[in-house]
Amino acid sequence: MGGIRYSNSVQFATSALVLGLASAALAQTPPPAAPPAPTPPQATPPPAEDPKSIASITKGFDKLPGVFTLYRKKDGQNETIYAEIPESKLGQFTLLQVTNSGGTQGTNAEVAPGLVTVDLPLEFKKLDADRIILVTPLTKLRTSRPERQRLLDRSFPEEIVSTFPISGRSADGKTFLINLSSFMKSDVAELSSQLSAGNPFGGGGAGYGISNESSYIDKLKNLPENISYRVNHYLIRRSPTGGPRAFYLPVSYSWSVLPASDYRPRLGDPRVGYFTTYFNTSDNDASWDTGVNYIQRWNLKKRDPKATLSDPVKPITFWIDNATPPEYRNDIKTALLMWNPAFERVGIKNAIEVKQMPDDADWDIADVRYNVVRWTVDMPFAIALFRSNPLTGEIINASINMDAGFATGGGTDFDFHFDNLTPQQAREKFLPRLSSTAKDARYCQRAEAGKSSLALGLTANELVANSTMTRKEFIRQYIVEVVGHEMGHILGLRHNFAATNALPAKQLSDPAVVKAQGIGASIMDYNASNLFAIGKPGVDVYSQTIGTYDKWAIEYGYRDIAATTPEGERYGLNQIARKAGLPGLRYESDGSANGTDPSVQTFDLAQDNLDYFEKDLQTSLNVMKTAVNRGSQAGQSYFTISRRFQAGFRGYLNGVFGSLSIIGGVKL
Repeated sequence: MGGIRYSNSVQFATSALVLGLASAALAQTPPPAAPPAPTPPQATPPPAEDPKSIASITKGFDKLPGVFTLYRKKDGQNETIYAEIPESKLGQFTLLQVTNSGGTQGTNAEVAPGLVTVDLPLEFKKLDADRIILVTPLTKLRTSRPERQRLLDRSFPEEIVSTFPISGRSADGKTFLINLSSFMKSDVAELSSQLSAGNPFGGGGAGYGISNESSYIDKLKNLPENISYRVNHYLIRRSPTGGPRAFYLPVSYSWSVLPASDYRPRLGDPRVGYFTTYFNTSDNDASWDTGVNYIQRWNLKKRDPKATLSDPVKPITFWIDNATPPEYRNDIKTALLMWNPAFERVGIKNAIEVKQMPDDADWDIADVRYNVVRWTVDMPFAIALFRSNPLTGEIINASINMDAGFATGGGTDFDFHFDNLTPQQAREKFLPRLSSTAKDARYCQRAEAGKSSLALGLTANELVANSTMTRKEFIRQYIVEVVGHEMGHILGLRHNFAATNALPAKQLSDPAVVKAQGIGASIMDYNASNLFAIGKPGVDVYSQTIGTYDKWAIEYGYRDIAATTPEGERYGLNQIARKAGLPGLRYESDGSANGTDPSVQTFDLAQDNLDYFEKDLQTSLNVMKTAVNRGSQAGQSYFTISRRFQAGFRGYLNGVFGSLSIIGGVKL
């Protein structure tokens, strides 16, 4: 049989081999792997902090919220102050008020403390992507015609006060961070020019300059409507003599944003004495007089325009400093409220209200939201300070500084000497009159120069045997008149040195007349002590009421005139001002005082002021004689003798020079 035959055993072996190989292959194949665990999500790294952000730049700084948000950091003697400037406040008017906190007496650059240095309008503007500038807007030249405005912009550049690199920005790019450190301690008020070239507030040619590097910020408060800070400016003597080589002069700054207002400006009139905001306009080509004067006044409006007498929409509210001794608070209140009857004549009742600052008040007397009568020390006079809108003349806030020396009468005593004085120097040194360097309309010497008159009156009163007026009552009346005088300035009124000639000498000793009319036609004059009241029971030595002129001046400034524009009020205002020729309404201010007209003098009195100077001489001689005679008594203090004699001698000089001014004078 041919071919190959496989036996069963061979087939079985082959099948077994195949199955074995297959099993081995299956045994070597791994089981299916489990699905991988999900990968945890990776945390997103925080974005890198923008080095130009406000937060990164001001890290570690103290944040001071307020009118502008400030950031402050002190590192030893170095100090950095940043400010946030929102885009919305670019182009807004701000006002920087600069006031001397200290004085430079004893140097050749005499500046008295408490005097206003400058009110500087300022405006932030964005120059480019990297810079903000601070400019003084052009307010003295204005026009409502667009083509004329283009001409003004082209011809008169805005004064750049400072330039600030933009240090940082907010996330939305609408708030900018700038460094104010150097600017805040700089000589922005240009005090150097006053201290080195003579200044209008006292002193002649001076010899001091300011070192910005050595000046420093002493106090800083960021309040809701103003930044209040004080800088100790480092003064260096430039001349070889004339005081210390260097010293610090403290200067106070209040920086505010001017609020929006519905105020309508009011035109001034030279027959009525108001402080004014002046500018030139080129709107009318046919006008020969391009000057415009807006008076400075408060925005007082009747709550009910139809009522004969109505409360105001917003009264002028004054607070009495809680540092004021309680025994004088009512006198200050009386002085402020004495102006309310004048406003009632124009239909406004309770125009002025007075409140007492609580002992635990949570606000500061530097906060411009509050009008305050401040009680001060080491400032030898009272002063009225107010802030007005440089465009419209609207008075926005105010304060009165009153020195504690008035309450004690101690400010009336001071030393003097006669060596090497010319007659003019003697007159200016010893007489309570305006010096040639102090005729600035905003500078009030009422209390400072009045110390000599006060001293004579006080001394004469204490030496008169039948006097019924106590020293306390004498000083109380003086405080009332001085604060009332300063309040008149706060309402916008200038001095009126033609007002003391209202009453004849005989009526100045009549208690009923003086009580009703005061001792002159205006409390805005520099009234002398009423020497005709000495020894006369019930006769006031100082005005305890406002005068005829004061009431008329308030009518001009605050009576509602039916009109929609300042020009529209002109006819109605003229009907008031035309009364200037009536008795008691004559007005002459600082520029005319103690000049050729003998009826326009400071610290005189009576219809014929020669009657007063005669009384002055008689009283002064009696004071000097009595001081010497009583001084010979055992146990009498030599200080008392000297004080009384000096008071009499100063009064005598006032009478002599006042009388001489009448000889050859020209009464206008």
